[in-house]
Formats: sequence, structure tokens, C-alpha cells
Amino acid sequence: MIAKPRIAPHEHTGKVLPRQHTSFAGLLFLLLLTGVVLLGTTSRTLALGEAVNPQGQSIAVKAKVAGPPPTKAAIIVSPVNGQRFNLIPVAVSGLCEKGLIVAIYKNDVFGASTICDDNGKFEVLTDLFPGQNRLIARVFDALNQEGPVSEPVTVFYDQPGVISSSIPPTDQQILIKADSIWLGVQPGGTLEWPVEIIGGRSPYAVSWDWGDGKVEPIVRSREGKFSASHIYDKPGNYIVRIRVSDSVSHSAFLQLVTIVNGAVGKGNSIPATILRNLRNGNLALAWPLYALAAAMIATFWFGEKYEVFRLKNKGVVLPRKV
Repeated sequence: MIAKPRIAPHEHTGKVLPRQHTSFAGLLFLLLLTGVVLLGTTSRTLALGEAVNPQGQSIAVKAKVAGPPPTKAAIIVSPVNGQRFNLIPVAVSGLCEKGLIVAIYKNDVFGASTICDDNGKFEVLTDLFPGQNRLIARVFDALNQEGPVSEPVTVFYDQPGVISSSIPPTDQQILIKADSIWLGVQPGGTLEWPVEIIGGRSPYAVSWDWGDGKVEPIVRSREGKFSASHIYDKPGNYIVRIRVSDSVSHSAFLQLVTIVNGAVGKGNSIPATILRNLRNGNLALAWPLYALAAAMIATFWFGEKYEVFRLKNKGVVLPRKV
């Protein structure tokens, strides 16, 4: 006789098992690892906190006491007196004291700035006014203290179709003006460069080269003041070049210096996007979430211990951990 098949319940069916197999050791390790990463991120973010410099931007000068201003004037080597040009910008180069900021002025109007290199030399690009231009170089240290002024060099710009004059006609020549010869910022911070377009004929096409490989085109419908903003990911000195062209193809050129401070070492840096998010308030949210995760794990652990205690009091034989 063939036995009838029957359905038998699994041997564990209906048995109450405590959550004593939860890997709290693994959860604790992940919690501690997350805490270490979060603590390190917090300390580095606070270390990169922004400080205000004399230019109104976020460059910090730490443990520096104001000393005497620069004592040596820069020397303009090129161009030479009497030289004439019919294209702009023109290169102005010369000798200077290493590490100083060199600013070139044309007819007492700021035209370009750079930093004197390790070889004691500088080179900048600047535009010129139609006609005669008296070029001088001024030097500044990191505390914005000015040194002696260079010997002047007189050159001439023969702009096609423009009557020579030391003062540019507003309908013929564009002037782009900046109030600061340099600005500073921390890595990951937002730098804003305010400038002003004077003269020319609208609209204006502006090309803003930030010096880190990024070029930003801007269209301006009228002359006047405006600003552009940028974020640098790495510390260093950057040459910013701004070119403006108007509707009749006249152009102006301005070269500036951006100093990005901050000891951000290789393998030790926080990506700029993350740093910005942390500074914008996400860091304040991360720590409460971390505390909540720790509290949840602790709650589960105490809950399991309580369940085991309660079942043992009822005489339930608990299975051993495998």
C-alpha cells in the first residue's frame, strides 16, 4: 500500500527566536569608522575657515607682524622710452624683488598686476590709452604696504581711427577699471572680482580668464560696475585676465592677481564641492544624524538583551548562537 503524502511543518515553525544574531560588532566598527572620518572632515573644515584681509576678501595672514615696507623699486626693462604700438595688449617686463606684487599704471590709472617670480623678474600684459602713455611700476608686499615707485617709461599707442590723446574719448576707447590690484581667497571659497567698464559702445563682450584653465564669457548690455565670481580648488597664485570688446570692435584689457591661500596638501584636501556644502550648513546636520544612528544601534542592542532576559524568565530555551 502506498503511503499518502502529508505536509509536515518545519521544525522551527512557530518558535520565537530573539534577535541575538545581529552583528553588533560590525555595526560598532562602521560607526567608529564613520565617526573618525566625520571628525577629520570637521577639523579640516574649521581649519580652512575664512578670515578677512585688507582687500575685503578671505585671505588669512597668520603670525605676521607688520615690518618695514619694500625698499627697492621695480625696474621697467621693456618697453623702452619712445616705443610705439598699434596693437594691445602690450607686454611690460622688468626686474623686481622676489615675492612682491608688481602693479603697472598707465597715466596714473591701474592697468595690470602680477607677482615677482623666484628669479626676480615680472611680466604683465596691459592695454594703453590712445596717444602718450606714462608707465610706472609700483610694488606691494603681502600686507599691502607700498614700496618706491619705478622710473617712468613713456610709450605711444597709435590706435587706428582714433585721434591721439592722453585721455581716451568715451565713444572711442574702452577702459576697464578695478579698485584692487589683487584679491585673496581660501580654496573652496567664493571670490568676487568687482570691475567697471567705462566708455566704448554697448553691448560689450567680456572674456574672463580665471588663470586655472577656466574661461567665462559674459555679455554686458551697458557700461558700469559689475562683478564675476569664481571658486578655486587649489592654493596658489593665479593670473586673471579680462578682455572687453564693444560693438565697434574697440577693446580693453586688464590683468589681475588672485592669491589662493591654504595649506591643502596632496591626499589631505577636501574637494571644493564638499567643503562648500559643509560650510553652507550640512556639517551641522551630519553630527545629529551620526548621533541618531548611534542611538538606534544602542537601542537595538538593549532591546535584544531585554528580550533575551524576558524569554529566559518565561522558561524558553533559546538556541545557541551559531
